Amino acid sequence: MDRQNRQPLYASIAQKLREEIEVQKYHTGSLLPSERELCEMNQVSRKTVRRALDDLAAGGWIHKVPGLGAYVGNPNEVAAQTKRQLTGNIAFIMWGYPQATLKGPIVSRILYGMEESAEKLGIELVFRVGSDIQMEELIRTLRKDRKVEGLLLEGNIDLDTISSFEKEFLVIVVNNFFVEDKAGFKFNFNAVLPDYLNGAREAVNYLIGQGHRKCGFISWSLRHYGYSQRLDGYRLALAEAGIDLNSDWIQIGEGDENACGYLSMKKLLALPEPPTAVFCATDSFVTNAQNAIKEAGLKVPDDISLIGFDNVESANSKHPFISTVDVPWEDVGAVAVSRLSALLRFQRKSHTTTLIQPRLLIRESCRDIS
Repeated sequence: MDRQNRQPLYASIAQKLREEIEVQKYHTGSLLPSERELCEMNQVSRKTVRRALDDLAAGGWIHKVPGLGAYVGNPNEVAAQTKRQLTGNIAFIMWGYPQATLKGPIVSRILYGMEESAEKLGIELVFRVGSDIQMEELIRTLRKDRKVEGLLLEGNIDLDTISSFEKEFLVIVVNNFFVEDKAGFKFNFNAVLPDYLNGAREAVNYLIGQGHRKCGFISWSLRHYGYSQRLDGYRLALAEAGIDLNSDWIQIGEGDENACGYLSMKKLLALPEPPTAVFCATDSFVTNAQNAIKEAGLKVPDDISLIGFDNVESANSKHPFISTVDVPWEDVGAVAVSRLSALLRFQRKSHTTTLIQPRLLIRESCRDIS
């Protein structure tokens, strides 16, 4: 088991090779490293490598030639795939957001990564914002006027909207989407996402390692897949540490997202036994939570420790600088473009989810109480 990604080792190796094929590290018709080389590269057994290769072969990503090795692509399609070039463009659609959102701290970093990757691949990247009312018109415009073949979707987008776009284009969902029924949810579309769960788990594990057994959690609507994954990571870290879950320490805001951090922190501070540390689902929640803490006559991190998520630059404009989970948003955008380009080139219809690993940044907002 790959403990970081919580999936079998063979699946991790297969996913890594799939991604390397998609970004053209291994081209159609090229020979993959030998089984022995893959064993050494990944420090695993030959049995694990063979299972990973079998998984790729079953999905049509590679074909095996006895005595020679594994080659990229289906043998019946290699010639056609090698010749195929993209005849259209890729569009990045911000769904349900105003145009100004494209200049936001997270989206602008995703866009930067997309533009860099598109330039390297020689692809034109089209930007659009949209809403449900405009869907038919948007599809028509993208198809006829801009000659778009594939879509990168982000924003206030639900599963039905994703499905509607998939009827017309090859689609990859980036970063954000909504799920109404998480219990019955399964990925049946392509996605490139930060590993929200393990990022949150790392953050809470750090707080626990600093001696905090009373850890709170602040977030907004759990329809947001990323927020629900952060909550799962919080719960997982507590369970692994043998800490009982206190539902009072979990504050999920509704209504105005901008007021979420402030109002949720006020509720936590009003508890008979408030937490000594709080993990906030975004850095903006941390910033607003700090205002509530200051109003209560308390200080960060002297009286309460805070840790955020996203690594938004504006959240660190004053002391104490916020400890956070840093998401490489540029990588999210770059990988999304290269994956979509490969899907279009290979004309693949299978659905895969690529998780981009975040890292913990320790600054000044957490105190060791152990």
